Amino acid sequence: MTSGLFASACFLMIASYLLYPALIIACARFKKARTETMNTTGQASASLAVIIAAHNEAGVIEHKLNNLEQLIPEGISEIWIGSDCSTDATNAILTRWTSRMPALKVVFYETRQGKIKILNDLVPRCHSDFIILTDANVIFPMQSIRKLCAVQNQTQWDLIGVPVHRRSLRGVKGIAQQESNYIHFENLLKQAEHCCFGLYLGAEGSCILMRKSAFCSIPETYKVDDFFITLQAIASGKKIGYEANVQVEEDNPGDAKAEFRRKARISSGNFQNLMHFKRVLCNPFSRLFYIFWLHKGIRWTGPLWLTWMWMASFIERNNTYFYLAFCIQTFFIMLAFTSYFYRLPLKPLRSFAHFYLMNGALTYGFYLFLKPSTTSYWNPISRDV
Repeated sequence: MTSGLFASACFLMIASYLLYPALIIACARFKKARTETMNTTGQASASLAVIIAAHNEAGVIEHKLNNLEQLIPEGISEIWIGSDCSTDATNAILTRWTSRMPALKVVFYETRQGKIKILNDLVPRCHSDFIILTDANVIFPMQSIRKLCAVQNQTQWDLIGVPVHRRSLRGVKGIAQQESNYIHFENLLKQAEHCCFGLYLGAEGSCILMRKSAFCSIPETYKVDDFFITLQAIASGKKIGYEANVQVEEDNPGDAKAEFRRKARISSGNFQNLMHFKRVLCNPFSRLFYIFWLHKGIRWTGPLWLTWMWMASFIERNNTYFYLAFCIQTFFIMLAFTSYFYRLPLKPLRSFAHFYLMNGALTYGFYLFLKPSTTSYWNPISRDV
């Protein structure tokens, strides 16, 4: 029984991380690519608002505003920024820019709100037909807004997600390389899922273009907004798209402790979304069921399968192969604990340690999910551009 338990758990992890991605990416390569010629030189056919929630973003907000100022001719008509009780120089910077940039509208919140509450407040305030939800540390390359608007005009998608490039500004250190590799892997998988199924899970919150009418108020105690927005659009019958030809840039500091806390928060929010959309995600007669569980669900419950593998190999340790498996797993678990405090010297070791460390973050996130919470805000990690 224990050997079967070990094999089953091992198969689930391999299926989610290797077999399913390989199959979907291979199938996507054989599908006929979209052949329409995109007109990226014209103006947007409808008004467009950019919406940002910012808390203590003095290190990045000026660069972000400079970036948006250059992109206004591409079709941006409004820029809404909600300063979430910032205590650094963020408010002073935003105040100075309001006189310089007529399109900029700033709301200063005197108590902490959290990104979700700010989005729920700012989206109804804007007058544009379309909105872009983004973060203060995300940079848009030139022509990106024009290309997104052109794609939306021709496809009539209600929501469009784009790939995110994680760049390390201070050189490759910590877990920066491992995070960058994983994000690249996720981008490829989402693109392949959209190519094969016409949907994916889910749009990256760093940049989401959507119809304002498609935005639905997010429960204020939730921790993750982008997955909720994507699932709500799918559940409402909206058409979602993925535009791989537009790629935004986000910093990648590589701090293992900060990334652990971020992953834990995301994990707790993911379980909130799972419970919210359980009727959609747990319907075995829907293709979304298989996409979700093979891509997300097995990974979210990954600590359970890893624990079963470790315990089964411990119980069967009298068998040479299981004893070896137990020793290898224990070694990687110890590496994960070490990597939380120290940078490991060898890249292969860092990759395995990062895998187990992030599964530890998922475990802690599930614990946070079980705790009652009335707030959705958190302190963002140190960011730069």
